[in-house]
Parts: sequence; structure tokens; C-alpha cells
Amino acid sequence: MHPEQPSHASKTRSGWQWPLAVVAVFSVSLTICGITIYAATSDESHAIEDDYYARAVSWDETAAQRAESAELGWNATASIGAPNQDATRDLTIRLQDPNGLAIQADHVTALVFHHARRGDAKEFTLWPLASGAYRAPIPDARAGIWQVRLLATAGEHHFVQTIDVTTPDGRAQ
Repeated sequence: MHPEQPSHASKTRSGWQWPLAVVAVFSVSLTICGITIYAATSDESHAIEDDYYARAVSWDETAAQRAESAELGWNATASIGAPNQDATRDLTIRLQDPNGLAIQADHVTALVFHHARRGDAKEFTLWPLASGAYRAPIPDARAGIWQVRLLATAGEHHFVQTIDVTTPDGRAQ
């Protein structure tokens, strides 16, 4: 007796298994790559510094501005309050000279972002309150550690300072 030979139809069916397996593996690989690219580009916690090249080129001017700020001897303190009823938090900046006297700035701005969400940075103009105090509301501000990049102008003087601030309900780590 002769063993039965596989039919032509069964040979054709088994011949398609390997090409289909290769296509399936390739499809899974492309899907994983697509998910990775989406996650990398849509997450606000991963961000490149705005105008990083221009800032690097103008490093000397930035260093001079920091040196001028240090020469002034001014001190800035920042606080971010508890959430208000509308889910905003108030950013409050206090400016003092070396003698502890309040500084009346002409213009105060701050670039503010949560450490976990650098891609969600917001720039605010702060409004004067009492002497030497300035405030701006931060919408949808989450608890935690925030970075405040301050720029205050008083006459011909420009003061810059970077301050890390922890919200009252946040934890410093």
C-alpha cells in the first residue's frame, strides 16, 4: 500500500500560512510603533524647551541678565494657593529689595508649569496687589511642584528668577 498523498488543496492551504504569519508579525510591529509615536508626541509631560536653539545662541545675554538680577539684590518669593471654587489657584509673587522693602515693579510676568507637565506651560501677566505683591490666577492647576520663571521690570532694571513652588496640598519630593 502506498501512503496517501496530500491533495493539491491541502498543499495550497498550508503554503499560505508562512506569508500570513509574516504579514501578521509586521502588522503587530507597525501597530506598536504607531502607539509609541502617538504616546511620545501627545504626552504633555515630555516637552522640548521653547526656542531652545535661540536660547542657547543667546546664552551670554541670559547670563548677563542673571548677573544684573543678582547685582540688584532683589528677592522674589512665590506661592500657589489652594484651589478656588472655579478650580483655579492664585499665583502670588512678592518682590523685595535687599533691605526687605517692597518693590513696585512696572511689569511682572511669569512662565508657569507643573513639573510633571512641562508641555502645558502658561505665561501670565501678574497684577499688583498690596505693595510688592502681584497675583495671577492659574486655571486648572493641579497639586504638586510648579516652576515659576519670573521677569519683573522696574524702570531700567530687569529682574529674572526661577522659583520652584509646592502647592499647599502637594508634596515636595
